Amino acid sequence: MAERPPEARQPDNELAGGEIPMARAWLTKLREGVVYKLEGLTDEQLLWRPTPTANSLGVLVMHLGYAERLWFRAICAGETMDMDWWGHMFDEPIGMSVADVIAFHEAEVAAADAALDTCTSFDEASR
Repeated sequence: MAERPPEARQPDNELAGGEIPMARAWLTKLREGVVYKLEGLTDEQLLWRPTPTANSLGVLVMHLGYAERLWFRAICAGETMDMDWWGHMFDEPIGMSVADVIAFHEAEVAAADAALDTCTSFDEASR
């Protein structure tokens, strides 16, 4: 039997352990879905926009990587970093291949996971 796509697999809503384990289970599902949508695309398809004002899949995946950096590393874990990338969260990944965009996303996910390993609650940073 073929493996079901990530969006078809749901985390166990009865997962014990509180907000962080449940959030991480859903993050894993959503992150896998992002990569699944890019697999098999050409570099040209990565930049395709359904309308002139819409975002391409490349922009969306880059934005998701930057969002992981912002929310989990800078805000949740309080990591100090150069924020120059902030102004580029919706830039088209011109010159990047599908593999490059996936690698960027996966690197940001790994760094966000490392930051999440230090967090016991999402509420702590907002206090």
